[in-house]
Amino acid sequence: RNPFASSSSSSSAAAGERGGSAPPPTPPARPPNQPPPFSGRRHFMFGVGQQVSPEVARASAGAALEKHQAAWARLETSLESSALPIRFSDIPWPEETACITGVLPGDAAAVAKPRLAAALRRWHPDKWRRILDRVPLEEQTQVTERVKSIAQRLLSEKAKLTGPGGLLR
Repeated sequence: RNPFASSSSSSSAAAGERGGSAPPPTPPARPPNQPPPFSGRRHFMFGVGQQVSPEVARASAGAALEKHQAAWARLETSLESSALPIRFSDIPWPEETACITGVLPGDAAAVAKPRLAAALRRWHPDKWRRILDRVPLEEQTQVTERVKSIAQRLLSEKAKLTGPGGLLR
């Protein structure tokens, strides 16, 4: 006999014994002091498997994007106002797990498209000549390789945004 079947469903239990389909077992009720399961999508952040709500993920990604944009603006100012060399460590590289396009969860296509275009311009290897001219010779290969690697990641992000099911399809 099915321990999950109610006593009023003896006919369905008998059907199950005869080869018919018995109803699936009912899961036990949740204790009153236990919170309900998270019903939204889960986002993993910081590479440690911490699960957070979409709102928290968006706020965190937005703060990281603003910080990166501010660092990039400082580099641009330095390029225009100073003749000092630009070292590898002076360049605001995106985090390895960060979104390079700057497109945040929940962004509309009207926001995503110009962000993608700006990222494509910023990280295109051919656009780095004015910066590479200021990088010391011993660091130029390292900078060039890093830019190429970021450009490849960016093209993968672009493919996701413009491919089937993508925001910019």
